Amino acid sequence: MDLSVKLCGISLASPFVLGSGPLGNTAQGLAACSTAGAGAVTTKTIYRRRSPVVSPCMIAQGARTMLNNEGGSDLEAEVWIKEELPKAKAMGASVVIANIGEYMEEDARLAQDLVDAGADMIEVGGYLEAEALVETAALVKKSVSVPVIAKVSPNWEGVTAVEAALRLLEEGLDGITAMDSVGVGMRFDLGTGRPLLGGKGHGYISGVGILPLSLKTVYEIAQRTDRDIVGMGGIASGLDAAAGGRRCLLRRMYLSDHVRAGGILPAQPGAGARAGEPGEPEPGGGAGPGPGCGDVRTPPAGSVPL
Repeated sequence: MDLSVKLCGISLASPFVLGSGPLGNTAQGLAACSTAGAGAVTTKTIYRRRSPVVSPCMIAQGARTMLNNEGGSDLEAEVWIKEELPKAKAMGASVVIANIGEYMEEDARLAQDLVDAGADMIEVGGYLEAEALVETAALVKKSVSVPVIAKVSPNWEGVTAVEAALRLLEEGLDGITAMDSVGVGMRFDLGTGRPLLGGKGHGYISGVGILPLSLKTVYEIAQRTDRDIVGMGGIASGLDAAAGGRRCLLRRMYLSDHVRAGGILPAQPGAGARAGEPGEPEPGGGAGPGPGCGDVRTPPAGSVPL
């Protein structure tokens, strides 16, 4: 079956794209995901200086949902430019999207260096606030010849992800990634009273629990533009990936075929085996649904929930 599509004018062998995260922190990870079928792969956020390593940086929050406070790549930009990007291309990573998160002129210079090293596209995101993201992405777009997209966040104050996406497109960006993880949240060890996450103790929710929010964000952006949207957040299966496209097509709205399968780690053996049983603990110290959760329903066998 031919799954090929185009993302911002670049041909992809499949519509699945690895989102920025742990699997994109090395050339080996990028190449492995390409071999597994990803049409494009995105690096972990690259900065001039390496990001500090926080431990623990992830905790389970129910089955296939997690709280994480991972930062950017722990490899500085120079390593990406001289080693990892050329190596990824040599190992078979066909389309590489370099995710960057510096500010203004520094990001523009970094973007060009990454393109020279082999990046096929640039994604501006990182941890920039909405206004800084718009300004930086617009400058990056003027500085490189490859397509530039930007990842929007549901966590900004005073501006929604949809509003920011429309402003970014007005600045000439080629597409939008929607959306980033949801936060900020915390979990505590009831024995010690200390946060379960390292660093500052708080993090962002990613995984299947945010899929409805991601779908709504993608849907609202798709109603207002015909440019490409990379759907991200909560995708755990092909049905999840198809959901956004089907919803918009039913309304005769354009939605790009490009769906980023990001934010999900493979389920560990035995993890969540009893999640959902009344009162049973879930991985990470939470509790499954108990009495009073009468609105939680399982779709009928054979149905396709969207």
